[in-house]
Formats: sequence, structure tokens, C-alpha cells
Amino acid sequence: MFGLLAATLPSSGAFALDDPYLKRAEAVLKRQPIIDGHNDWPGALRGSFGEGWWQQDLKADSRTFKRPLMTDIPRLHQGRVGGQFWSVYVPATVTGPQAVKSTIEQIDIVRGFVARYPADFELASTAADIRRIQKTGKVASLMGVEGGSQIDNGSQIDNSLPVLRMYHALGVRYMTLTHTRHSDWADSANEPPRAQPLSDYGKAVIKEMNRIGMLVDLSHVSPGTMKACRSCAQRAR
Repeated sequence: MFGLLAATLPSSGAFALDDPYLKRAEAVLKRQPIIDGHNDWPGALRGSFGEGWWQQDLKADSRTFKRPLMTDIPRLHQGRVGGQFWSVYVPATVTGPQAVKSTIEQIDIVRGFVARYPADFELASTAADIRRIQKTGKVASLMGVEGGSQIDNGSQIDNSLPVLRMYHALGVRYMTLTHTRHSDWADSANEPPRAQPLSDYGKAVIKEMNRIGMLVDLSHVSPGTMKACRSCAQRAR
């Protein structure tokens, strides 16, 4: 909320620049920049420009683009965003090898703009990285995979935990277990519950995420999946 205040109040005209609440928000964010847990900018760039995103000036105000975007480098800094989880989202309707391919393509976009704008972004792997990068004024960049279908049970990839580990190696630090549909191993909140909301393979995924240091994102999952994940984590301790 403070980040939104800092980013929007100066241009809205609703408050003067010397407004005490705005000054307070700026002071708080100067001490502790905001960490945003989800931003779909990679997918928006891919959807708007395809491979041509490389030719776009990401330091420009993207509200002036033919297809305006909600994020750009100036507004990230204006909003005092010190850490960002970039979502590498794939719809639940895309599964198997195609989902993995689409995810890798979006990871490539994130790593690409981080490399292209080193004065504004730096990849982070740990909490210590985030604290260090924030002090430089850059946006500490991590990634989150939304929708567990990217490592779903399919004959083509056969429950590939190695894919999960490779996502982690490329900078992914959380995974949302489901989105709008059940995966083969975890229930979504959007479909009728099954007898086993988290399969044995799903439990293996949770344990592996805990082992390698990847956050388990429970957004969109069913209550049964949440309870099963909690029980799995407790047994792991």
C-alpha cells in the first residue's frame, strides 16, 4: 500500500507534494523498500511484443505504448519497489512439455531484462541478497512459477522433479501449486474436491521444495490441499 501511495499520489493531483502522509510513506519506504510478491510483467512483455521485447525501451513510461503496460522501470523506482518476484505464469490449460517450454521462455525474459538493465535490476537468490541489493537502489529480482502444471504428471516428462530443481537453479524461488484447475497431484479451489487433495507425488514435490529452499505458494489451492501441505511440512521438521 505504501508503494502504491508513493507511486500514484504525486501524479494524481489529489494530494499536494508536501502532504504529511505522503512524506511519511516516503520515509517508511526509504528505510524499508517494498517487496512485491507477484508481477506479471514478463508475460505482458511476451504477449505484447514477443521476441521484439528486446527492442523496447523499458525505461520509458509504458503507459504511452500502443498496448499500455502496468509496469516500467521508472514506476518501479518511484514506488520504492526494492524486491520483486516476477511471475512466470502459464495457463492451467497448457500442460506437459509445452508448459515447461513457455515457462523457460518467460524465465529468459526476466534474466534478459535483468542483464540488459544492470543499473536497475539484479538477480537475488537469498534474503541476504535482497537486503544487499536494496541498499544499492536496484530492484532485487526473483521469480515465481504460477500454476504447478509446469511440472505436472504427464507421460512426456513423467513427474519431473529435475525440472523443479532446474527452475530453482534459474532463479525461481516460489511455486504456486495450482491455478484454476486441479493438477494431477494437487487440488485447486476452483474444482470439486477429490478424495486425496495432495497425492503422494504432490507430497514429494512439497518435500523437495522445502529441501532446496523454494516457497510453497498456496494461492488458488483447495482447503484440503492447504491442510495436507501443512501436515507434510510438519512431518518434514
